Amino acid sequence: MIDKSRAPSAIGNNPERNREHNRRVVLDLVRQHGMLGRMEIARQTHLTAQAVANIVDDLVGEGLLMATGRRRTGRGQPPIQFAVNPEGAATVGVEIATDQMVVTVLDLTGVLRYKRIIPLSGTTPERTLPVFSLEVGRARKSVEAPLLGVGVVMPGPFGIEGMSFVGPTTLPGWNGIDVEAELEAACGANVTLENDAAAAAVAERLFGAGHAIAHFCMLYFGSGIGLGMIQDGAPYRGAFGNAGEIGHVPLVPSGRLCPCGQRGCLERYASLHALHERSRPERQKPSANI
Repeated sequence: MIDKSRAPSAIGNNPERNREHNRRVVLDLVRQHGMLGRMEIARQTHLTAQAVANIVDDLVGEGLLMATGRRRTGRGQPPIQFAVNPEGAATVGVEIATDQMVVTVLDLTGVLRYKRIIPLSGTTPERTLPVFSLEVGRARKSVEAPLLGVGVVMPGPFGIEGMSFVGPTTLPGWNGIDVEAELEAACGANVTLENDAAAAAVAERLFGAGHAIAHFCMLYFGSGIGLGMIQDGAPYRGAFGNAGEIGHVPLVPSGRLCPCGQRGCLERYASLHALHERSRPERQKPSANI
């Protein structure tokens, strides 16, 4: 389901207590448009000219924005244009899947600077955390820009007794621990944890097909199946980050047994794991006709 209306411009808030929000709004707006002047930023964010001037000056001082010269206009002094500085910061992204770990580094404009895929022989915390620590350290050395943080995606659902981290479409052994805290201790950086479907929807919103769409849902086929949802340009996560976990919605009454304890769950019929199960060659049965 996709709403193809143009996504509205991000709106800032003038009170000083919302300064961090305003900074994010300004930075994201410039990133979306490539280059903007202060007055155009103020017009689109509904912030005062003085507030925008202060924020832009701060972001330039921190190396997150850079001046790109003056734009030619009709009359008067041409306005100075500002763009996101690709070298201003970087982020590390890690996907921990059921059979591999994918590690990437993006610069501040979203350009891929580093990618490495590591096969995993086991996905318990004891097997995964040392690999995670080693690979994040290696990724950080690939760029000189300051690290904003590490984003980690894992298959959900999270925090649901009897359903989290059970079965072949999830990662065993992670239930009952503070996953974010364990990951942060392993890599020594701030970690943001997200389920894989929601993370994919955010990526499409920032850099892909959903760039200009304010509201949409995205089906995500991993080992299981999930639904990433964007509402008003932002991810809709739910109380525990499980909004869109449609894989365990019962679809077939008295259907196939699911590791979550239910029968007939959607991902038992529509997922990569279900496809692999179906494509396995069945044992040859002796023929009755000789």
